[in-house]
Order: sequence, then structure tokens, then C-alpha cells
Amino acid sequence: MNMKREALIALILMSLFLINFVSADIFLVSQPKEVYNYGDYLEVILGSDGSDGKTTIDLVCGQGSMNIYSQYLHLETEIPITFPFSSNFLKGLTGECYLSMDFEGNIKKSSTFLITNKMNVDVKFNREDFFTNENISFTGTASKANKQPVNGAAKINVNKIDLESIVPVEDGKFSGYILFPEDTKSGEYNMEVYVYETKDDQTTNFDNKTFSLTVLQMPTSLEISSLDGVDPGSEMTYSAMLYDQAHDSMEGFPVAINIYDVNSQIIKSILPKTGESSKLIIPKNAPYGQWNMTAESEKIAVNKVFYVRENKEAEFEITNRTLIIRNVGNVPYDKIIQITIGNTTKIQHLNLSTAGSLLLELSAPDGIYDVEVNDGDVKANAKVSLTGNAVDVRSPYDNSALGFMSKGFFAWVFVFIVLGVFIFIFVMKVYKKKSVLFFDGSLPKKKEEGKGGVVKLSSPTGPGTPYNKHQIEYVSSEALPSLVLDGEKQDSSVITLKVRNYEQLKSNRSNAASAIEEAVKEISENRGKIYRKDDSIVGIFAPVITKKFDNEVSAVKVAKKISELLNEHNKRYAHKIDFGIGVNNCHIIASKDRGKLL
Repeated sequence: MNMKREALIALILMSLFLINFVSADIFLVSQPKEVYNYGDYLEVILGSDGSDGKTTIDLVCGQGSMNIYSQYLHLETEIPITFPFSSNFLKGLTGECYLSMDFEGNIKKSSTFLITNKMNVDVKFNREDFFTNENISFTGTASKANKQPVNGAAKINVNKIDLESIVPVEDGKFSGYILFPEDTKSGEYNMEVYVYETKDDQTTNFDNKTFSLTVLQMPTSLEISSLDGVDPGSEMTYSAMLYDQAHDSMEGFPVAINIYDVNSQIIKSILPKTGESSKLIIPKNAPYGQWNMTAESEKIAVNKVFYVRENKEAEFEITNRTLIIRNVGNVPYDKIIQITIGNTTKIQHLNLSTAGSLLLELSAPDGIYDVEVNDGDVKANAKVSLTGNAVDVRSPYDNSALGFMSKGFFAWVFVFIVLGVFIFIFVMKVYKKKSVLFFDGSLPKKKEEGKGGVVKLSSPTGPGTPYNKHQIEYVSSEALPSLVLDGEKQDSSVITLKVRNYEQLKSNRSNAASAIEEAVKEISENRGKIYRKDDSIVGIFAPVITKKFDNEVSAVKVAKKISELLNEHNKRYAHKIDFGIGVNNCHIIASKDRGKLL
């Protein structure tokens, strides 16, 4: 009986003990949030059944744990607890965490949650490639891991060129622009965008993003590379280079290059690429002085001046018994030359104008001689068969009176014959009848289509009138031949110049027209008269005009000079003159009427 009583008492005591143990409990009225950023607060309510006992709460994360609450509970049922998740408080604890609660050895865990200092940042730029003179605008959004907007700042940094810009971030939004230095090199640049929050002068949450942008080459300057001075007869190398904002070369761009001489006449026009070298041969007779070279590429134009130096140079040609000296330089050739024929040396003082030439006849006792010409810079030699009485060098046109009379008796006979011819012509002129000016010496039977006409040649009106002041008159090709009184038949020399592309040159308005006019002036300057018809120009050398009977030599020299001038133009300029020239002798019947020769 006693044993049953004792067992019952023990059972009652054990039940009371178990009831007290179960009722002594703590718990969380509300669980923590899923995500916390630095700077947030952990706010929970600790619940209790009112039992007495010591309670501790630890924050447990992957890196470690720390005690955040320790208290002896006495009859409390709800205890609000707040923890600041600051940098100082957390001391580096981040990641997946939970709360571990201990009440008198009874341990419970909360739900897990994330503690982080990260945020999500997105940035957009108005362009990914740009020139340095353009603003780069950007807009961005930033939110923390807990979905809350960021309030802080955004720092945009380009370390390569030490460029930085800081803009505020308000309610998770920010915007701004940056401007690269004008001399920034072209290429790709990494741009770092650092968004952050601070609290108590300490960074709490942040994010860092890197973007790639490209700086383009922008042409800023164009330079011409060439010599500052060049010698005629040499080859000049030149090029043009385009440079960008950092003075880095930009090759392969089209560049228009024009070269002008001292007279502003265009010599050469080309369209190479930047960085490519071109060559220009400077003729020996290129006009000396300041030339100009222009270049244009990518809307940038520059010019450079270079100088063509003076060139005093002659060319010697020994042909049979003749020495021809040509001035091939660009200045008058005023030098002393040495002419050696066998063992005899002759000295000649020359003064040839630009593009001028001189013909000298060589003579020596019959035989074959070594002939050498030397001006100190240029030398020419040849083995020539010569004839004559003595070694001599003279011009074939050097017919002075003393020189002519020194030829002896036959020279005097020739003089008297010439005088007799002059007297005879003068007498015959008095008895001449009516005549008409024709090249074949007879009147045409009828006017033919496109043929005929009268050539009127102005004659000096007085003894003091200079011969180079002749007036050129244009007469319609439909005009009928005019009858004239006191005409006379004269042997005349005629030069005919035909410009085949006259209409083309006229329509192009090139400098070829002025070149033709300059060449034709040789006719009037040598006492000739000029007749024009479309693309044909006729020069007439009649005794009544030139005051001499032998006009063949003058006509040939003038024709040669015209040909040289026109050929020289064709060598220098792009617009070529397609011409033909001829010289002939014919009979004309002419008479003076009111100051004009009909």
C-alpha cells in the first residue's frame, strides 16, 4: 500500500516538472525580412510565456557569429528588439544569416535572411563612339538588394586619361554628361561607373560597372611635306598628311593637290591619298621664284610656298659646220663660252634671252677637227669636217658693211648689182598700170563660195611711225577683190598658222588664246602684216612693208619662233594647242591707197 502511494506521489511531481518545462519558452512574434542592406535596421519582437530565465540571441553568418542580445527575462511576454546593420555593428558579417535564441539551454533558430552591401546599377549612354568635341550624356538607375532606391552619388571615371565626374543619385536615378579633352587619342576607353551610399562618412552600399566607349579620329589639321627650295631640272617629292585631334596621322583619305607657278598658272592637279608620295619634275626653264602648292582634304585646306631657284644653263649642239646654242634655263644666259677648234680657242660673250637661241658658223682650213664648247658647267664636243681660209666663229647673219666689203672684188660687184636692181624696180613702179592683189597673179572669173577676200595691210602713215605698231584689220571673206591704181608685182613671203582646236580653246577660256596672241606678235614685231580668218592666221612679209626685198630669212625665223613659243606652251600647260605652220614665197600685186596697202 505504501509502495503504491509513493509511486503516485512521484508521478504527480514528475508531471508538475514537465508542465513547468514546456511552459518556459521564447519565440519570435515576427520573422526577419528576407534581405537587409547595410544601413538597414533589424526589427523583431521576442515573445515569452512569462517564465524567468536568461535569454541570449546571436547573429550567425557564414563568416562567423556575434552576440547581439543578452537579458534575464522575468515575467516579460513581448520584448521589441532593434539591431542596426551598420558597418561598425556588423564588422564584416554578410551573406546568409539567421538568429540563434537560447533560453536556459533551449535553442531556437529564426528563418534565414541575407545581409549585403550590394546594389543593382544600370547605365545608358547616348552613343558608344564619339568625337572629342561632343558631349557624352548618360542616364542611370540604382536600387539596393532590398529593392529600395539608392540615395547617394555616382562617380564616372576614365583612368586612362584621368577624367572624373560625380553626380548625385536621388530616389535611385542619376544623369549627367562628360566631355573628353580635345586632344584625346582615338581608341577604346573603359569607363567605370561607381554608385555608392554613405552614412556617418562611411560607405554602406555600392556597385561598380565598367563600360567600353570609342573615341573617333577627328581631322584637325593638314600638312604638306615638300622641299622649301628646288632646282630646275630636278625631281621634287611631295605629299599631304591629315592629322587628328592628337596629331596622329590619318592615312588613306583623298586629298586634292594643285601646284601653281609664279604666274599663278596651274601646273599639276592630282587626287592622291593622304600619306602617299607624288613626284613633280621641275623643267629646266621653269620660271624661277615663289611657287604655291595647295591641298584640301576633309574640308581642311592649306597651302605651302616653295621656291624654284634660278637656272642659268645652255645647251650646245654641234651639227656639221654649225654650233647651235640654246638657252634652256629660266634666266638670261649671259656667260662667256670657250670654243676650241683643233688647237685654236675662241672666246664668245653671249647674252641670250630666256628661251633664246644663237646659231654660229664654224670655219677652218679644210680638214676634220675636234670641236669643243665649254662654259664651265656644260661641255659638248664633236669631230667635224670644216672648210675655210682660217679658224673662225661667226653668225651667218653677221653681214655688216665692213665685213661684207672685206670679201674683195666680188663683194663690190654684188653690191652694185643689188643697187641696180633697186633702181630698176623704182623706175618700173612709175609705169605700172592698174593691178589687183592676188596670190596667183590673176583676177578670178567669179566669186566662189567660201573663197576670196581682200587683205588690207596698214602701212606707216609717216616716216616716224614705228614698224611694230601695225594695225590688224579683219575683212569679210565675202568681199570682192578691189581694183587699185599704181600697183606693182612684188616677191613676198607668207606664213600660215592653222590652229585646229581653235574653237575648243576659245570656249574653254584657257591661257592658250593669250599664248597664240603672244606668238603671233612676232609677225608684227618683224614688220609683217597679219590676216585672220577663223582658225587661220596669215602673216605677209612684202617689200613695200618691210623695206627690204629678201624676206625669206625673216619669215623662216619668225615661223620658227612662233613654233617654239607654241611648243613651249604645250610643254607647260594642260590645254594643248594643236597647230600647223608653213612658210612659202609668192607674188602679190599691191598698191598704197590712203595709207593702206591693197
